Amino acid sequence: MGHSQKPMQARNRKSMGGGADYPFRHRKPVDSRLTDTDFVETLFGTVVPLLASRNAPSRQTFSDPHIECSADPLQAYRVEEFVQLLLDEDDNGCEDFAFRQAASGADPQRMAADYLGPAARLLGDYWRMDVCDFIQVTVCMTRIQRLFWRLVDECPPASETRAGCSILMSPVPGEQHSFGQSVCEDAFRRQGWQVDSCSFDEAEDLLLLAGNNEYQIIALSISGEEYLPILATTIVSLRRQSRNAGVSIMAGGSLFVAQPDAARVANADLVAVDVGHALLLAEAVVAARGGSSHITSASG
Repeated sequence: MGHSQKPMQARNRKSMGGGADYPFRHRKPVDSRLTDTDFVETLFGTVVPLLASRNAPSRQTFSDPHIECSADPLQAYRVEEFVQLLLDEDDNGCEDFAFRQAASGADPQRMAADYLGPAARLLGDYWRMDVCDFIQVTVCMTRIQRLFWRLVDECPPASETRAGCSILMSPVPGEQHSFGQSVCEDAFRRQGWQVDSCSFDEAEDLLLLAGNNEYQIIALSISGEEYLPILATTIVSLRRQSRNAGVSIMAGGSLFVAQPDAARVANADLVAVDVGHALLLAEAVVAARGGSSHITSASG
């Protein structure tokens, strides 16, 4: 199966600590003119639960996020203050707030769990109560994602990239969420994984990367049942195209919490319900295979 060898500009790398290459993808800005409320439903059905998942060794579920802001009035107040700053037309305030909180040494995963995730959930409540509109939510989520990547830049992974730990991540083609995937990418890198990623509109690149690299795992995220047929056909294409004939296909997202039987329809090898569970499954795959192979390149 042939592929056009177009430049993979989304895979630019810069050297980070620990001797690992850390890929920063060009991420398209959210179009504030969008009016489809399905996008917001996706944010609060899949993205927010992923943010709420801590990078922990125990399995968690989307229905039981490891966030309890209401149990700590001071923390709840800080999250509400953060949301008000996100809603402000001037984004300097929310940036100053986030970096003040991170100054104590909190890494991006902790910040996502303690502030960014709860803030996104509160924005969802505000939207449902008509306190803010769709455009405001979209702008705020864009700001949260930008803040997360700035925090990652300030606090890059310190772990050495481990041989045999390579993963390609992508939403199912058509799924327009990316923030939760960003948090997942960073969590894997902090555990020494080599990570490449695609966005929802890079289906051709997804197959091209799979064909050029011996990934141990290819992970696809999905939130809506309507994307199940696309997930199933994408998995078939990846199995056929992958350079690693023994690649494990992982599917994840809130859909599999609500509908566990959907995993059988997708025919994935692994099904993860959150970031921590995805890491557990991925580590088990590598352990079973003895870390036998490693990514060759990000662009072929």
